[in-house]
Amino acid sequence: MDNIRKMKIWLSITIFLVTIFFIISIVIFFYYIPLSVKTSYADPGEDVAFSRYILISAKLFFRSRLHQEALTINSQVETFIAKSGRTAAEIAFDLENEGFISDAEDIMLYWEYKGLDRFVRDGVYLIEPNLTIQQLGDRLTNGETGYTTFAFLAGWRKEEVDVLLSQSGLVESATDLDLSLDYCRTEISDGNIGIEGFLYPGSYQIPDSTTGEAVYCLFIDAFFSSLPEDYLTMIAGQGLDLFEAVTLASIVEKEMVDKSEAARIAGIFLNRLSVGMPLQSDPTVQYAVASKSGGPDWWNIKITREDLQIDSPYNTYRIDGLPPSPICNPGMTALMAIANPEVHDYFYFRAACDNSGRHVFSETYEQHLAAGCN
Repeated sequence: MDNIRKMKIWLSITIFLVTIFFIISIVIFFYYIPLSVKTSYADPGEDVAFSRYILISAKLFFRSRLHQEALTINSQVETFIAKSGRTAAEIAFDLENEGFISDAEDIMLYWEYKGLDRFVRDGVYLIEPNLTIQQLGDRLTNGETGYTTFAFLAGWRKEEVDVLLSQSGLVESATDLDLSLDYCRTEISDGNIGIEGFLYPGSYQIPDSTTGEAVYCLFIDAFFSSLPEDYLTMIAGQGLDLFEAVTLASIVEKEMVDKSEAARIAGIFLNRLSVGMPLQSDPTVQYAVASKSGGPDWWNIKITREDLQIDSPYNTYRIDGLPPSPICNPGMTALMAIANPEVHDYFYFRAACDNSGRHVFSETYEQHLAAGCN
């Protein structure tokens, strides 16, 4: 009987202890841990199911150190591209693979806890080393990239870029900036070379802290980094240096409508230069007329016979050779057309009569006249 009594007592004690342990566990799991996580990360997302909330809270509780410590990235500021069409999980793994976080689940748990995993936004993000994973998670869901998106098209004059920069707030008074190329590219010692022609067209993600001259240097750096490594050798084969090639490319840029004609148009201008024939390009006259009037219509100008007589070093109907500088900022198609022009015997071209934007090319002036529209 004593043994049975002892067993009952031990069983009662065991049940009591297990019950106490169970109650404490319940309190910890369903109250203390969620409360602690809520203290660190505020309330969970409204759409997060209770069971999921409890489970995520437990995981976050044991990973809290990772969310409080700053990211460990090598440089002062790095960029991360959250690609369009990627899920939150895929973006989390991209962050891990690129070394911004050590475990993709860290940021996924935070997004799931806050109900933000459906709201991760694509874009180019500026990431500083003092960010925590929590702050990084917030940044990728509220779209605070640290950048301003800015874009301009091939064929724009600097003045057109100036106006858009001022309107975007990136540069307060862009038209007052008169930079030379050597300001941004120290390897270019000629301070007489302006930046027209070297502003590479395209879409940019510009850090919000970048202002004034530094914005233009971004465009110029993009120009030089986009050129093929052997570009100088390629244009030297056409008898041109870089400034001359960019100047001629700017004319090709404004002449072409169909990009497939770029190399052929380049070949015509090079043929004209080789025999001492004036370039006779209407866009150079448009540039001269607009420069004289001061805009704001820089290219929407119908050239008259009187305009062809304008006294300007950019009027290629009156001057021999190239104008003194580029007339716009050409894209890569025009730049490569100068490096790889089509070899032919054409000296003339005019717009086709079908309003397609394409051109009719002729070897002789007589053929050129015959190609006119009735």
